[in-house]
Amino acid sequence: MAEADRRVRIGWAPGAAILDIDGIGVFRLDFQRQRVHIESADSRHDAGIEEAVLGPAMLLQLAARNVWALHASAIQAGLGDELLVFVGDSGAGKSTLARRLAAHDPGFARVADDIVLAGFYEGRLVAFPRYPQLKLDGADQYAVERPARLIVGAIVLLDRDISSRRARTESLSPREAALALSRHTASSRLLNRDRLAAHLDFCANAGRSTRILTLRYGSGDEAFKSVPGVLRDLIR
Repeated sequence: MAEADRRVRIGWAPGAAILDIDGIGVFRLDFQRQRVHIESADSRHDAGIEEAVLGPAMLLQLAARNVWALHASAIQAGLGDELLVFVGDSGAGKSTLARRLAAHDPGFARVADDIVLAGFYEGRLVAFPRYPQLKLDGADQYAVERPARLIVGAIVLLDRDISSRRARTESLSPREAALALSRHTASSRLLNRDRLAAHLDFCANAGRSTRILTLRYGSGDEAFKSVPGVLRDLIR
């Protein structure tokens, strides 16, 4: 919301930043104490304040700890701890695919819709699924008693192909994978030089260490039928 619809200004200082979002408020980010302070806010826009705090303000705090926010949806397959993360341009079907898989196939559970936090833990790319999802109702939020970390089994770049009758995947080179991740990281336009360098390092490391593929599939029920099987093959 804040990045897409409102003018955002950010000023950086050692250990801190000031985030000014037109019509919403001013937020001071204390990276050393890992806190977000609301300096001023328009009380007429409570929903906007919540979205600003859980959006760019909190995502920049997390970036300071090398945890990055992918603009993505995600599903968990089976009883394992591996996650399939869907990235793609607006309208590619990230939310629709995750919701439909969870609704029509008991082997899949939706974990995230909009933001997937990711970082490296003990040498593996993992997701932190407890981050609140503003697009999901309370009953659909990831339960706090479930694991705090899930291994990212694969990152799937969605590419709708209306002429395709069956889903198919194509591997990306590490360079292509890194570029895809850099394009689908939320709030990356607000990073300063140091954080941007760290972000690019993260994308490069993820591209080398994690399966990142393109999934091409068509429209309609018939085209969708082949998608679950293709996705299961990614984590076997």
